[in-house]
Amino acid sequence: MIGAYLLINTDGKEDERVLEELNRFPEVSNAHIVTGLHDIIVFVQEENIEKLTSFMIGRIRKIQGITRTVTCIAVK
Repeated sequence: MIGAYLLINTDGKEDERVLEELNRFPEVSNAHIVTGLHDIIVFVQEENIEKLTSFMIGRIRKIQGITRTVTCIAVK
């Protein structure tokens, strides 16, 4: 398994709706609205880097209201 933290920015009024949508994905084990530079932090897990990449590009990036993402792959 491979895990990654996603640091997500939204367009302001969409935080709660985006959080609800993220929590519907089985790959998402934790998702929280936070304070600071980013609006939402999510931890996702997939079988391998290829599936993680596919999930990120094919599903996360298509959520309306997300304006920016930063991916931090967990290495240890």
